[in-house]
Amino acid sequence: MQIRAKIDDVTPKLELNTTNNRITIANPIAGEIQLYISATDTSTINWVSGVYDLELVSPSGDVTRLVEGTVSISREVTR
Repeated sequence: MQIRAKIDDVTPKLELNTTNNRITIANPIAGEIQLYISATDTSTINWVSGVYDLELVSPSGDVTRLVEGTVSISREVTR
């Protein structure tokens, strides 16, 4: 999964994958995928919106886009 400010941006704002432990395939039979972004990671976010997609890469290398959309960041108000 990559989040970019705009589709054409070269560098992702945030990347989630199984290698960096931000994605866990919790129940492959049920299709359950868990996404994780730590408090440390969210505290460094200085952008307000973006676009994303989540792709599944099979062992054979086939890529399937599972979901796509937009991201809106809402800063915490309560301190």
